[in-house]
Amino acid sequence: RISHIVLYARFLRTAFDLRHCMVLNRRFTKRPEHNMFNDHWEATLSSIDKICAFCRKRNIKVLFVLFPAAWQLQDDHAAKPQARIRSHLEQLQASSLDLLPTLRAAAQSGKAIDEYFMDIWHLTPKGNTLIAGPIAESIASILRREEQHQP
Repeated sequence: RISHIVLYARFLRTAFDLRHCMVLNRRFTKRPEHNMFNDHWEATLSSIDKICAFCRKRNIKVLFVLFPAAWQLQDDHAAKPQARIRSHLEQLQASSLDLLPTLRAAAQSGKAIDEYFMDIWHLTPKGNTLIAGPIAESIASILRREEQHQP
């Protein structure tokens, strides 16, 4: 979640109101490669690098949880930001969990998106329950790998 928070914090800091934020976010999720976002990507990926370096130096395990906006559940092309971040995290050999597939599958199973999201960013209690399992499984996997490498 840190990477996504950093991403949106960097991306939205100059927005004037919620409508402007929503328009920019939709444009960003559809065309994150557009050069108007280069500064935001540079800042985001640099922040991820710094988080990884900080944690590795201190032997802290980290899990980056990529959290989608509600409208990404209905648009197959809106996963580009997560794909770019996942690719960067793979290069860094950092653990990550993309919640878009989990939330998209739930929404496509006939459930209304508003069962899982209070607004475009915040989950309902039912949405939090839905993602708790995959997050717990990812953390448990990291801990198991750590135990296997202990003498």
